[in-house]
Amino acid sequence: MKFLFITTRPLIPNNAGNTVRTYSIMKWLKSKGHIVNWISFVTDSEQNFINENTQELNTICDKFTPILMDRKKAYINCFKAIFTGNPFKAEFYNFKEAKKIIKNELKNNDYDYVSGYLYMTAQFLKLSTKKEKRWLDLVDSISMLYERQIPNCPNLIKKLLLTEEKRRVLNVEKYSIKNFDLVTMISEVDKKHLSNYMDTSKIILIKNGVNIDERFSVDYNPNEIAYLGHMEYIQNHNAAMWFIENVLPKLVQINPQVLFKIIGKDPKPELYEYCKNNKNVVITGQVDDVKQELMNAAVLVCPIKISSGLQNKVLEAMSIGVPAIVTPQVAIPITTDKDILPEAKDTQEWTEQIEKICKDKKLRANLSNSSKEFIRENFVWINILNELSNTLERVSRK
Repeated sequence: MKFLFITTRPLIPNNAGNTVRTYSIMKWLKSKGHIVNWISFVTDSEQNFINENTQELNTICDKFTPILMDRKKAYINCFKAIFTGNPFKAEFYNFKEAKKIIKNELKNNDYDYVSGYLYMTAQFLKLSTKKEKRWLDLVDSISMLYERQIPNCPNLIKKLLLTEEKRRVLNVEKYSIKNFDLVTMISEVDKKHLSNYMDTSKIILIKNGVNIDERFSVDYNPNEIAYLGHMEYIQNHNAAMWFIENVLPKLVQINPQVLFKIIGKDPKPELYEYCKNNKNVVITGQVDDVKQELMNAAVLVCPIKISSGLQNKVLEAMSIGVPAIVTPQVAIPITTDKDILPEAKDTQEWTEQIEKICKDKKLRANLSNSSKEFIRENFVWINILNELSNTLERVSRK
């Protein structure tokens, strides 16, 4: 079959949660002999990086067409969204040049599927002539994420803006589920949320996964606690800040040698400023090998309180035998078995859970083994992609 993928951000380098899913799908489809073409918005520096890594590019697609981002126009588009009624983040990418490129690509090729990543690309799937199957990978329900954020908005203006954006995003989600041939998501939780507003029987759940390797965290530092994430995202930033402000001081009282390592690209300047004199915090920034950086940690923490979908950072840690402690909200899409994935709700629970795992070698070893085995059985990409293949074959015959 022949596929056209459309993304709003480049997939290379593949070092963040927002790239791994589409990257893995495209690479797998190409390895199975399908023709895979890709169109993506890029900045100048991102395009240069891709041009310097053509060998990797050739593993995920047969042809790449960049759409150069014009941020001035993008922000003007956001202003126009006040009047169009479309989500602000979707309007950010609403360029005439982009639509022209995509229209020509669809006109000049016989695609079996045109696929968009996240709700912002739904506007481009509408350009299809309908001879292709239209596949939107919503991944998460962003309207649910906004709904969860609204009660915590610091002021009335932000609450009103977020309420309006939630309404607009929900309209895109409803349209897509009703009109496109295939809509995929990660989590049953997100699907259930959308079922409050529409018939969601068409949604197919395709989990995120990891690639299992033979690395296993045995020789670890019992004082090291890790956090992993793209730190530019507000949820990751807020979670790390909350941990530093509320949990870390209590852990330091118990063990002055404790080290909180924040792994991930684009940390905000305020995070660096807040931690500059804190000897118990290390901020690595972007690293070449996330799993290798995690290997030394006694435990990974994920204190994210407002989220949607599935946190890949937790799967990555568990896949190499690093136990994870998470909030109940993060646990639900993965497992609620606390013997595999311990949970913590408040400062006291976080402190107790971390101290227990760091001090008890036997408990840590048991969690390591059960974590890796659980991932092998439930979240390995090859199994997930085989399920996706069956879905694509079935939908293509309709």
